[in-house]
Amino acid sequence: MTDVVEPAQPTVQSDQTRPAALTGRKIPPEIRAKIRAALTGRKRSLETRAKISASKLGVNFTAAHRQAISDAKAGHRLTPEARRRISEALIGHAVTDETREAISLSNAGRVVTDETRSALSDLKRDYKWVTCLETSRERHRPYDEAADLVATGSWRWGR
Repeated sequence: MTDVVEPAQPTVQSDQTRPAALTGRKIPPEIRAKIRAALTGRKRSLETRAKISASKLGVNFTAAHRQAISDAKAGHRLTPEARRRISEALIGHAVTDETREAISLSNAGRVVTDETRSALSDLKRDYKWVTCLETSRERHRPYDEAADLVATGSWRWGR
């Protein structure tokens, strides 16, 4: 029978298993670059993704944490490319009657101030409605985008 030799320190995997001697240690930028290069493109397995998902279930942020996230995202705007990709991903997404009812109930009693109404109107001022001739799908687009769609011949102006 052979003796099993235990390592002097546990493997560094997370804050919970990290030895006290390594906490707070700064990793040099060159080493960070090597680690980044080694991990770039690596896909997590379904099992790993399920474990990560399970670990995050039921986590409630404090009010201060939620406010910090809100402050960090203030003024953040999506790039036109990101907006286009989101738009394409949502094409064909059907909203159920139950969802429509839930949205309606959540908006019940909501009061839109004149200031907000004016701001929304200003945002939409240069937008035009176009309709797809094949599917009758309507889109509200900035004038330049709308004009490009109509120029293709498969869209028309208006609702």
